Amino acid sequence: MAARKPHGMSFCRVACVYVGAVVGAGFASGREVWVFFARYGPFGMVGLATAALLFCVLAPILMLTMRANSFGQYGDLLRHYFSRSTASLVDVVITLYLFGVLSVMFTGSVSLVSRTIGLGHLPSALLIAAILIVTASPGMRRISAASLFLTPALVVGIALLCLDHLRRLDISSVMKSLQPQAPATAVAATASSLIYASYNMLMCLGVFASLASSKAKAISLTLGGALGGFVLGALAFLVFAALAVTPDWIAGADMPLLFIARSFGGSTYAIYLVAVWAAMITTALSMLISLTSRLSALEYADNRYVNQTSVSVLLTLACIPISYVGFAPLMDRVYLLFGVLGSAILLLILKARHSYANR
Repeated sequence: MAARKPHGMSFCRVACVYVGAVVGAGFASGREVWVFFARYGPFGMVGLATAALLFCVLAPILMLTMRANSFGQYGDLLRHYFSRSTASLVDVVITLYLFGVLSVMFTGSVSLVSRTIGLGHLPSALLIAAILIVTASPGMRRISAASLFLTPALVVGIALLCLDHLRRLDISSVMKSLQPQAPATAVAATASSLIYASYNMLMCLGVFASLASSKAKAISLTLGGALGGFVLGALAFLVFAALAVTPDWIAGADMPLLFIARSFGGSTYAIYLVAVWAAMITTALSMLISLTSRLSALEYADNRYVNQTSVSVLLTLACIPISYVGFAPLMDRVYLLFGVLGSAILLLILKARHSYANR
């Protein structure tokens, strides 16, 4: 009997890894959607729709570009399209950003574990560090398997929480919360959509490279990227609706959805806790493997490569002191700064890709 050829990664698995990378602590807690969209009222909905469309379009483009050129990590992409000096500069920016996202996810996980089970900050940090190191050690194979299990849990959990919250409200309160605001708000909401999409695409470059270098077919990457973008957009709209009808002092908290879930109690609160923790862990794992893949490609003077396990351990332990900054302050600063830088970097990549395609 002829041996069966190994099948590539399915589009559902691609979508799960993509969604799991984006839906981290900021998204699942509601903080991210509030800061970038919900506080702008109806203009925020337009901005969110724009970001969702970009999610569906840009992910397949970037993954197919990496697959067509056999890029194994995001450094290969940069060196292919940019000059040596520009590629080095952008590489450093992306690497710092991915570490910033890893730190945000780590801090959010520590905060959630500490609040939920009453552990002190340091024991919670050591627990999360151990989970990340052990789970990330086999690379993308383990992460994709974890995402296939955890991503549906986090999507369903967040969706159920938001729907339950909206179900308890009168529709008139929803419409009242979406009254038109000052025209200047439209400009801010549009800028937010571009920043939001840019920093998420920048964050996913390493994940896209890992997916593109897997055995996934082009059609799986295309459909998986589009499906993942659709799921992200739909879930963000649910979170937006839930926050739009919530008092600003709650919606603007560091974890507004946690506040809402706690008020419900019971199974709703339990499901949300599992979902948001899954979101934090899957994104942290994606960032950790992306950074490990990139940094382990560096060479010593005697041409020996950096050990991947050592890199993973050092990166994770470095997050422990940073976690004392606090979840919301760290997230707001990291995402805003690198969102602006990400817009410029993403534009440069797409422009360079277009130029190469027309040669």
